[in-house]
Amino acid sequence: MLEALLKRHLIFCGGKGGVGKTTLSAALAVLAARRGRKTRLVSTDPAHSLSDLLEQPLGPEPTRTHWGFEACELDPEHLADQYLARTTQHLRDYVRPNLYDEIDRQMAQARNAPGAMDAAFLEHLAGLISRDDETDLLIFDTAPTGHTLHLLSLPETMAAWTDGLLGRFEASRKMSEQLRGMLPGQDESAIEQRRAHLAHVLNERRQLFRLARERLTNADHTAFVLVMTPERLSVLETARAMDTLTDHGIPVGGLIINQILPASSSDEFLSARRGVQETHLEEIGQRFAGHPMLEVPLWPQEILSIRGLEALANQLEQS
Repeated sequence: MLEALLKRHLIFCGGKGGVGKTTLSAALAVLAARRGRKTRLVSTDPAHSLSDLLEQPLGPEPTRTHWGFEACELDPEHLADQYLARTTQHLRDYVRPNLYDEIDRQMAQARNAPGAMDAAFLEHLAGLISRDDETDLLIFDTAPTGHTLHLLSLPETMAAWTDGLLGRFEASRKMSEQLRGMLPGQDESAIEQRRAHLAHVLNERRQLFRLARERLTNADHTAFVLVMTPERLSVLETARAMDTLTDHGIPVGGLIINQILPASSSDEFLSARRGVQETHLEEIGQRFAGHPMLEVPLWPQEILSIRGLEALANQLEQS
């Protein structure tokens, strides 16, 4: 499973909160770097625990790590601010200066509107997914499953929305041509330049989202790895995620079952817990038959250091 997975160009590690996505995505980045692949690990999880795990500060710009791969942590609020700043500038290009204050007011309200951060986040992710000249492998340590799947389903919707805008834009252009000459005092050259610029911006967005969608659905390029634990809620969420990924045509590269207890123990409590896990492991094998699976044992201590991450990578490599 690992060898096939690490040959991809784009990997998403997703799952229920607390199942070990960050640790395992970092271990995959270590293994990819060992194979000489130019790798970048991007954390989209607001918890920002990747910097703690790698024992170095991370921000939105890629930073070289101990193993040679790059890592960064994306801040949705910062991305939203950048997105709205760009949108504000675009809007100012199409109105008179006396309307600038109104645009600023509207953008300030949009900052807190539902979906504003998702839109900014999506555009940034689509940009990362669409660029293939900076890395051999891009690994996303994603937020909990529901939020991630929502974002992955948006490129198709956004592309359709942009197509609709372009259609309306073209209809408006034809109407303005019919009315040309009926509105004295209009600078037709300036109007045409603004119109051409707007069409260019919309077309770029359409191409960006379409390319992102193409790469997300290309099984030779992309794999979504579902990280889970042998627990009832994790199994149910993973099943829902699998169904959603299938519906959207996004290839699943396999499942990592994490935090498995030892098969035998003299401790009565641990033996009982292992019995519960065995029930869920059997269910996992039946429910997800046909998908590659990798089992990872529960470690006696937390993996919170470079040394611990190195040991986990070694174990995965031997699995």
